[in-house]
Formats: sequence, C-alpha cells, structure tokens
Amino acid sequence: MAYKNLREFLNELRKRGELHEISVETDPVLEVTEIYDRIVKSEGPALFFKKIKGSEMPLAINLFGSPKRMSAALGVDSSEEIARQIEELTDMKMPQGIIEKLQMLPKLGILNALAPKIVKSAPCQEVVIRPGEG
Repeated sequence: MAYKNLREFLNELRKRGELHEISVETDPVLEVTEIYDRIVKSEGPALFFKKIKGSEMPLAINLFGSPKRMSAALGVDSSEEIARQIEELTDMKMPQGIIEKLQMLPKLGILNALAPKIVKSAPCQEVVIRPGEG
C-alpha cells in the first residue's frame, strides 16, 4: 500500500504495533539518542516523541529501521520485490517493433511518475502536526 503522507504511515505503524509513542518531555541533546540507540540495538519499534524539549514539533525516528517497516513504506511485501521492480525499470532495452513499444508503455508511465514535480503549494507547507494530533 502506498501512503499519501507521513501521517498515514504513522497511523499504519500504530495499527501494526510498530510505533512506540513517548509522551514525556525528552531532551534532544542526549536523551533522544540514548533511547534511540537502545531501541535500534534491540531491533525495536519506530519512536514518536510527542514533546521535544525546546521545540513545538514532535519527532519521529527509526521509521524505516526494520525490513518489515521499510517494505511497508515502499508499498511492497518484501525488499526483494522492490529490488525486482527497480531492476525491471533499469534494464530496459530498445524495443523492436510496435508490440514491444506498446509493452514498454506501462514502464514509461512508472518512470514518468517518479520525476520531480514543481508545485505552488504543498501539504507540508500548510499542515503542522502538533503533539497529540498524530
């Protein structure tokens, strides 16, 4: 499944039990890194710090810290699947004849969708996630 935004992905991690939310105020200088270090070494969940000392913004960390979460973020069942898809897209040969050209259209559509797009405004410019809104 592809996610529309980070909020959707965070909600999916919550549902899967792969997101640990920390409500107490946490110091970003050493406290966050200590907690993160212990979680990573134990192959733990993603972390969502709701109150970061000196900041109005929450902090999400270790979102892609496991193969399972990385695959979920990419919308595939396994990393092998995304590797296969990338290989198919990068291993394109010059088509021979009209049928091969027509068969290449879906790949070209995927490649076109990957190109950066310039927009006048974007959700990240308009929405601020406050602690507790998640």
